[in-house]
Amino acid sequence: MSRPTEPSPALCPSEGAGPVFFRFRALAGAAGLRHAISSRLGGRSRAPFAENNMTFRNPEPAEVTLGNREAFARAAGIPLERWATGRQVHGATVVRVGVQDCGRGARDPGGRLPATDALVTTEAGVALAVFGADCGLVLLWAPQTPAIAVAHAGWRGLAAGVLSRAVGELSALASAAPADLRAALAPAIRACCYTVGPEVREALVQAPGKLEAAFVQRRGRLWLDVEGACVEQLVSSGLGRDHIIRTGVCTACRHDLFYSARGDGEPTGRGVLVAMLEVPKDGGEVPGRPGPGR
Repeated sequence: MSRPTEPSPALCPSEGAGPVFFRFRALAGAAGLRHAISSRLGGRSRAPFAENNMTFRNPEPAEVTLGNREAFARAAGIPLERWATGRQVHGATVVRVGVQDCGRGARDPGGRLPATDALVTTEAGVALAVFGADCGLVLLWAPQTPAIAVAHAGWRGLAAGVLSRAVGELSALASAAPADLRAALAPAIRACCYTVGPEVREALVQAPGKLEAAFVQRRGRLWLDVEGACVEQLVSSGLGRDHIIRTGVCTACRHDLFYSARGDGEPTGRGVLVAMLEVPKDGGEVPGRPGPGR
């Protein structure tokens, strides 16, 4: 399998054998933080989920999905048994998780936290995972505490204020002002490819943030930039624009590399953004740490 070129200067690809994944370049060397964004390359899934699907979706056999997760987790150095996942419902529920939640939904979807689209923790060794195929997958980080959150933000979640709530929860848990937080946005569908109806604009114009800036009127149709909408909601929640990493990559344009419900059509697979605070060395090193360049 050939390794892809970098789809964005904001991302650095994995090296060597195994599934292809990415890290945010600006956070790749951040002390105490591990994270990874899966691609659709390098797994065992067959069409229509080819080839590195990360969620349990019929009719793909569960053992295939699990094999993909295990290989990705090993390569990224974020052990699967430490993952905590939620049943994503395009809502705005944010759940605080701890070591007792490690493994929830990692190997069996029945173990997921119910109706959860954002997760937050201050505990080392707890890996937070969110999944998507066009929706915004957002990493929030309070570097001084430290504490992290991840969020799944499609248009319905943004309309419900999922990122505003995630920022508020992380700020409270970390005792940090929103202006001190950092955010990084995985590739999401953009206005070049995502046409929506007027009901979507109406919902987002009433949501937290100046989200009307994320819409484009073109050829008599309305188009939505999900990445841009995520940025605007984060800024309205108190983050500085210079503290938000964005890739500029559209998942539908690059559905050769990332899953896209619009670009592929359904059914298709899902990618994952996973992040974890490292266990201090004197507290027991997390196994599976990737080597340099990984």
